[in-house]
Amino acid sequence: MYSLKGFIILCLVASITAQCPTIVSRSEWGARWASTSCGVSLGHVSSSYGLIGHRQAIATDCPGNRLFTEIKTWPNFRP
Repeated sequence: MYSLKGFIILCLVASITAQCPTIVSRSEWGARWASTSCGVSLGHVSSSYGLIGHRQAIATDCPGNRLFTEIKTWPNFRP
């Protein structure tokens, strides 16, 4: 996780096109997500934060079609 001028950047290194990762990998996502939620509850992150996928910022297939489909269901996703 990295913070830059009002942004929190979460990095998951993978190409997730066909299926989402195992529960173990999802636990890692959960830990990262919890740290963002904690930041909201402590007032360090605005509750109106926006969540986007890498492909929305630059022309890329990252993070893979299947993971991007999953991310679109997460709270605060911005199309």
